[in-house]
Amino acid sequence: MNKSFTILVVLALFLGIGSLVLIRKLVESERAKALAERPAATEVKAVETRDVLIAKDNLETGTPLTDLNVGLVKMPADIVPETALTSLDQIKERFAMQTLFKGELILDGKARTKDQLPKASLMITPGKRLISVRVDEVKASGFMIKNGDFVDLVGSFEVKDEMLPPGMDQPIGEKITVTFLQRVRVFDIIHGTAATGNEEDKSNQRMAQGTTATFEVTPEQADIISNAEAVASELWLVLRRFDDDEIKKPRSSLEEKVIASLHRTDIQAPPPPEPVKPTTTRKTVF
Repeated sequence: MNKSFTILVVLALFLGIGSLVLIRKLVESERAKALAERPAATEVKAVETRDVLIAKDNLETGTPLTDLNVGLVKMPADIVPETALTSLDQIKERFAMQTLFKGELILDGKARTKDQLPKASLMITPGKRLISVRVDEVKASGFMIKNGDFVDLVGSFEVKDEMLPPGMDQPIGEKITVTFLQRVRVFDIIHGTAATGNEEDKSNQRMAQGTTATFEVTPEQADIISNAEAVASELWLVLRRFDDDEIKKPRSSLEEKVIASLHRTDIQAPPPPEPVKPTTTRKTVF
C-alpha cells in the first residue's frame, strides 16, 4: 500500500513538472509569434534646422538693428519663410521698418536701410516730437553716438540772481554745468563739416566739424531743449549705456533752479553780435 502510494506521488510530480515545461514553451512560442507580427518601429529622422534672426526686445520703427537687440535661434528648415534673415551680417546698417515685438521673426521687408525707411513723420512715436540741436563733434561724444542711442543733455548756464537760493553766496554771472534732460532718445544724428571764413580768400578758409542731433521728445522736453539752446553757452551730449534707465536727481538746489528756469515760456535768445565792419586803408602814391 505504501509502495503504491509512493509510486503515484512520484508519477504525479513528474507529470506536474512536464506540464509546467510544456506551458512555459507554449507561452514563449506565443510571445515570439506576437513579436514577429508586430510592425517595425518607424525610424525617427533628425529634423533639419536653420538659423533665423528674431528681435530680443520690443523695437520701435526706425530702431537700428544690431547684435544687441537681435539674436539667432534655430527653427525647422521646412517652416522658415524665404524672406527670413538668417545671419547677423544681413542687418548691417539696417533699421526696423515697423514695430517689432520680442521674439518676432525678422523678415527682409521688416528690416530696411536708412534710404528705404518711410518719411520721418510716420516713424515718430505717438505723442512725441522731433527737435534738432547742433553741437561740435567733441561735445557729441565724437562719432560714438548712433541712431537709437540714449543720451543725457548737459549745458553750461550763467548763474542769475533769481536762481540763487537764500543763503547761497555763489557769485552772480559764474557758469554752472547742469544735466537738464536725461535718457533722451536719438532719432537721427548727422556728422558733417562746414566751411568757415571768407569765400573769396580760399587760403583763409577752414573746415569746422559739427554734428546735428535730432531727438524724439515730448512737447515739454522740446520746449526745455529750445530754451537751453537759447541761453546755454555750451551744450554736450553724454552717451548712456543702452539699458541704463536710471534718472538721477539734481545735486543741489541751484541745479534745481537752473532746470526750473528752462521750463519758462518767455525765454529769448540773446541778440547776435553786431558784424565787424571791414577796415580800409588808404595808400598815398607819390
